[in-house]
Amino acid sequence: MPSPAIIRMAHKVHRLGGLLTAAFIIFYCLSGIMLNHRQAFSFFYQRQTENRPIKTVDNQAVRNFIDHYQNIIQRPDTPKVIRLRDGGRRLEFLYGFHGQTTYIINQGTGLMEIIHKRPQPGLSWLANLHKAFKTSRTWIYLSDFLSIILCLATLSILMVMRYRLLDLIFLGLGLIFCLGGMLIA
Repeated sequence: MPSPAIIRMAHKVHRLGGLLTAAFIIFYCLSGIMLNHRQAFSFFYQRQTENRPIKTVDNQAVRNFIDHYQNIIQRPDTPKVIRLRDGGRRLEFLYGFHGQTTYIINQGTGLMEIIHKRPQPGLSWLANLHKAFKTSRTWIYLSDFLSIILCLATLSILMVMRYRLLDLIFLGLGLIFCLGGMLIA
């Protein structure tokens, strides 16, 4: 069994660490629930659609552009995304989900870089579970429920705790770090 001095030190570290991270815990719990239900929050954007009449043109030039680079890449399928970088000197053709295969053509150097992304077994599953991506509704609602419980537990501790000056300093520092981090992000 640990000595009383070690227990007191562990209690102090736990108390001050909890106060320092309280704002982060509440922020991550609430933002996690919102991210789990993006549709309900309209993907965090207000969408406004506007239609304007334009002159109709033949898309043959665009089709020729895509066909030209499909021949260079040697893929018959159309990319999901085409990006122009560096003022059009660098072209990126993304195939598959989130650019699983990306072809980067650098017009200036005449080189083509091919990037293949393959999910790491186990780690990609954990990442999807953490992001609630490609998971069941049960997991999403369970993580929402646990986020609410964690938020309520954090808030209840903050309300019933007897504060000392050092506690208030750490609580304030934690809030400043959280707000500062949000501003930096």
